[in-house]
Amino acid sequence: MIILFLSLTNSLFYRIIWILFVIPYCVSSADELHRRCSQSFSCGDQTDLFYPFWIPSRVECGHPDFQLQCSERFAEVSISAVKFRILEANSTSRVIRLARSDYIGGFCPQHSINAQFNENVLPFVPGTDNLTIYYGCSQNFPRSFPLLVGELDCGGDDEKSYYVTTNLSSPLLSEIGGFLNDFSGQCKRNVSIPASGPALITLQKNTTQDNLKKTLQEGFNVGLNHECLMCIASDGACGYNRISNESICHCIHQTYSLTCRKKGFSAAAKAGMEIAFGLALLFLIVGWLCSIRCRKKAHEAQYTSKDIPVTDQQRKTSSHAPRKLNIKALIPVKHYSYVQVKRITKSFSQEVGKGGFGTVYRGTLCDGRKVAVKVLKNTKGNGEDFLSEVASMSETSHVNIVTLLGFCAEGTKRAIICEFLENGALDKFIAGNRSSNMEWTKLYEIALGVARGLEYLHHKDCTF
Repeated sequence: MIILFLSLTNSLFYRIIWILFVIPYCVSSADELHRRCSQSFSCGDQTDLFYPFWIPSRVECGHPDFQLQCSERFAEVSISAVKFRILEANSTSRVIRLARSDYIGGFCPQHSINAQFNENVLPFVPGTDNLTIYYGCSQNFPRSFPLLVGELDCGGDDEKSYYVTTNLSSPLLSEIGGFLNDFSGQCKRNVSIPASGPALITLQKNTTQDNLKKTLQEGFNVGLNHECLMCIASDGACGYNRISNESICHCIHQTYSLTCRKKGFSAAAKAGMEIAFGLALLFLIVGWLCSIRCRKKAHEAQYTSKDIPVTDQQRKTSSHAPRKLNIKALIPVKHYSYVQVKRITKSFSQEVGKGGFGTVYRGTLCDGRKVAVKVLKNTKGNGEDFLSEVASMSETSHVNIVTLLGFCAEGTKRAIICEFLENGALDKFIAGNRSSNMEWTKLYEIALGVARGLEYLHHKDCTF
C-alpha cells in the first residue's frame, strides 16, 4: 500500500510541477506572441506596418516571403528577386500600397524582369490590373487600339517600346490575342506590372508618357487574405508556422491554426482545473490513509487503559454494543436524530451534490447557520466504522478544512453535517466561468491553502 501511495504521489507531484511551471511558461509565451504580433511596427519611413511583413525581431509575426529591408528613407520587400517599395500601410483598413522600386524613377530600367506575386498571402484589391510593357521591339505595333496601347521612348533609333494598358487576358484584347503572342516574339522582353484601376483608366483616356510615369509611381493596393482577416476578427494576431508551412493565429494563452476559439475553457482555466483535480486526488489519497490510521488508533483507545495493554483476544471477544456507545461518547459534536436531519434539510428538498458514497443536501440549523448534509447510502454493519471516522473528523480543526458540526447514526441511517461552502466545491469553482480570467497568483493561493490542509492532516498524529 505504501509503495502504491508513493508511486501515485510521485506521479502527481511531477504532474503538478508540470502544471505549475511548464504550462504557465507556455501560456506566457503565447501571451507574449499575441501581444507582440498584434502591434504594428516601423521600418524606414513607414510606422504602421503589419503581417505579412516582418523584420528580424518579429520573425514569428510575418510570412517568410515578405521580409523587409529598412533604410532611413523607405521600406522595401523583395518578391521574386524584384524589389517593391511600401508607399503606404494602414493597420486599420488593412490595406497596403506598393510600387516597383525600379519603376519609381522612370519606365525604362535596363534589367527589369517579371515578379511572381503571391496573391494567396497578399491578394490584390478589386480593380487592380496588369500593365504590360514591351521593350526593344523590331516591329511596329498597329494603331488599331489607341486607347489600350501607347508608345515609349526608351532610346535606340532602330527599336521601339510599347505599353498595353490592360491585362493581356482581358476580353478587350481577344481580337488581337494572337497578334500579341506573335508580337512579343519580336521584342527583347516584356514586363507585366500591377497598377491601380483608377490610374489605368486615366492612362487609357490620355496615353501619355507622363501619365504612364504617374501610374507606375502611384503603385497598387493589396490587402490581407481571408484566413488572416478571420484571425483578426477573432481577436487574434496573424502569424506563420515555418515548420508546417501554414498560417497560424496567435491568441491569448494559445496559438491556433485558423482563429481564436471562443468556446470551451481557456488554457489558464484548463490549467487551473488540472491543479484542482490533481490536488483533490492527492487530498483523497492522503485523507483515506489518515482515516485508516486514525480509525485503528480510535479502536485501540476503547479497549486500552493507561496500565493494561490491549491483546488480540480482547479485541475479538469485546461486544459490539458497548464499543458503539463508547465511541459516541467520545465524539465532541452534536448527535442528530434522523427526524432532525429531515427537518434541517426540509425533507431533503435542495440537493447540491452527489457522489459515489451519498448525496449532499443544503440545510439550515435552528440558529440560522447554513449547513451541508451528506446522507450516506448502502451503509452496512452496526455503524462502528462510521462512528470511528466521525470521531477522527471531529478532532480536526484547520482554516483550510471544512468543519464538522454534527452527525446522525440511527439504525441504518448515516449522515454527516458540516459547514456550508457558499462558493461551492473547489473543483467546481475553478472549472466554472468565474475562474476563466483567474490570475495565477489566485491559483497559487488556492494550491497553497490545499497544501496547508494536507500538511495539517499529515502531521495530526496520522503519519506513515
